[in-house]
This record gives sequence, structure tokens and C-alpha cells, in this order.
Amino acid sequence: MARTSSMWVILGILFLSSTLRSEVTRPSSRILHTETPEFQQIRAEGFDALYNMDYTLARSRFARLRQILPQHPSGYLYAATATWVELLNSRRRLQTGIYKGQSFFVESKEKVDLRTDEVFRAAIAQAICTADSALQRNPHDPEALYYKGAAHGLLACYEGTITRSFISALRHGSKSVSIHRQVIEIDPGFTDAYLTIGTYDYVVGNLPFFVKILAAIGGFHGSRDRGLEELKKVADHGLYANDDARVVLITFYARENRFSEALKLLEILTEKYPRNDLFRLERAGTLAGLGRRSESYSLYDQLLHENPASRMSDLIHFQYGETLAADGRSGEAIEQYRMIVRDSGSSQEMITRAHLRTGQLLDLQHRRDEAMNEYRAVLSRENVFNLHDQAKKCLEKPYNGQDR
Repeated sequence: MARTSSMWVILGILFLSSTLRSEVTRPSSRILHTETPEFQQIRAEGFDALYNMDYTLARSRFARLRQILPQHPSGYLYAATATWVELLNSRRRLQTGIYKGQSFFVESKEKVDLRTDEVFRAAIAQAICTADSALQRNPHDPEALYYKGAAHGLLACYEGTITRSFISALRHGSKSVSIHRQVIEIDPGFTDAYLTIGTYDYVVGNLPFFVKILAAIGGFHGSRDRGLEELKKVADHGLYANDDARVVLITFYARENRFSEALKLLEILTEKYPRNDLFRLERAGTLAGLGRRSESYSLYDQLLHENPASRMSDLIHFQYGETLAADGRSGEAIEQYRMIVRDSGSSQEMITRAHLRTGQLLDLQHRRDEAMNEYRAVLSRENVFNLHDQAKKCLEKPYNGQDR
């Protein structure tokens, strides 16, 4: 199955598996039989590029898939995948820390570039259309069903991480799971299909109480423990979606503070994809979670030395600041956040987050006037997640280290 890259960071990364199995007896009408060795090689190159954060190469490889087999859903699905992952990266939403707090689940209906949104949704629609055409020829084609479910799953990821419309995300996620359960019924050994099912089970089972009520009203149910077991099954025994499951498990293990398990998976992925510095950045944070502070700080410093003024330096500074703040080194953490604000290459979203965190740490140092200036800076900028609400609360009452 096709591999993905990251994050609902991430759900995401997740519903995207689709380079399909070959052991089961296949009728000639299965779309798998249209694939050529060239097609499979180009697909592998595309996802290797995507995991190594070379989005230009990934898009070109997926465009080539559409040229070779325009009737195959994968080229359209993967084009949408590349659009989504690159957008997540541009907004610095591929790191796990963003998904740990309850504020992530606040529905904010964020602004999305209309052209990007149109391109993404058009590719998803075409993926579903071509999968439906294949299912008309063979209603029991597990590959066609898988691609259709993956398209709805990717749309769920997009709604959850980009447009921030969680009811829509739950609806599409539920449809994806329903379709992938059909895949399991047709082929019980199709282990990779549990990637979507496990992700959905965990996310719905781990929603904050107020969102879980809405989900239950809509008929959405899940189980956190079952979801983790299903994902581990894919990581250990899947044929093609192992790395996808590892990425999702890292995200969920971070929420669970299961750092030892996350570190083992990060070491595998870091070795396999050496050009993806996000895995190394996640490793630095995970080492800190394990209490291995000196190793963590050394890795942050190494990443900053290797990436001066790079597209990732703002994210590295932010994560470094979070680790320092958790260690009680608030003065050094504030300096990391302020470097983000001073850097003209920082993403706008990271600058807003940096202002909020600077204000919160200043409040903890009882520097109230300075903190209030930071909160006002947040309110003067475009809202992301519920940062405006957090800033307003901090203006009304000094931050006490509890509400995030």
C-alpha cells in the first residue's frame, strides 16, 4: 500500500496506504492487474520522495502515474496526498506536539487558500470516481475498495488538520472505515486495511469529553486501546503500510507519554529516511520525554547548526523552547521563541504560537505587562487553532501553567 507522511499529522499519514497485495488469487478485472513494473517503481519513488520531504519530486512522480494509467485511482489519490502533506508542513503541523493538547479539537473553521482547496478536492473526487468505475467492473475488487476508502480517509485528515471541521472529518473517517471493513471481509489477510480502522478507533475513542458527546450523537464510536492494537498489528505484520502505521503510532504514543515505544519506531524511520529531519526533531522531543535531556539538547543544537535559516528552523526553535520550558528553563525557552519572531523566514503560524508561549512563560515569571503585550500580538494576527481564545483568557487572568 502506499505510504504516507504524517499527521490527524495527523490522522493523516494514514489513510493513504495503497500499493497493494499480490498473494491472493485475483480475478482479471482487479485494477492491480493493470499495474506494470514501471508503474510500481514510479509509485515507490514518489513515496520515498514524499517521506524525504521532496514534494516537487513526489508530485512529478505521481503525475507520471496518471499519465501511465489514467484509469487507476492511485495517481489522483497520491496527488491529493502530496498537496495535503506539503500544506501541513508549510503550516508546521507535521510534528506530534500540536496534537497533544485539547485545544487541537476546538473547531475553528480556518481559512484555506481556495485554489489549493480546489486542487485537493478535485484530485480526491477523481480518485473516488476511478475507484467507482473499477468497482462497477468488479464489485469485489479489494484494491478498488481500498482506494475509495483511502480517498475518504484522506479527506477526513484534511478536514481535521487543515479546515478544522471535525464533524466532517468524523463523517468521512467513518465512511472510510466502513469501506475498509468490506476489504477485510473480502480478504481477511489484508492486514494493511487496519491502518485506517485503527486510526479511527483511536481518534474517536480519545476525543475530549465535549467532542465525544457530539460524536456519539452522530453515531461515531471508537476505542483507544483497540486502535493502538490494530495499528501495532499493521506496524508488525503489514505488507506495505508498516511505515504509515509507525508514523501514526509515534503521534499517538506521544499523546500517551509512551516515549520508549515511540523512540524505537523513530530510530527505524530515521535510518530509513535520512533526509527527513522531522523524524530527528521528533526524536529530540522523545529523548526529553524519557529524561535524557543532554542528548535531547545536543540533537536540537545539531539540527539548528545543520539548518541555519532553513525552512525548518522556526519549528526546531519552537520544539527546543517547549523542551526547555518543560525543564523549567523558561528564560532560555523565551529566547528560542523570540528567535522565531525575529526570523523573517518563520511561518506566520509559528510566529503566532511563539507570541502566545512567550506571554505564558512571562506570566509564570510574574512579568505581567510584558506578557500582556505578547497576548495582544497574538490577537493582532490571524487566528490558528484556538490561539485567540487562549490569548483572551490570558489577558483576563495570568497564565498559571495549567490551561493549554
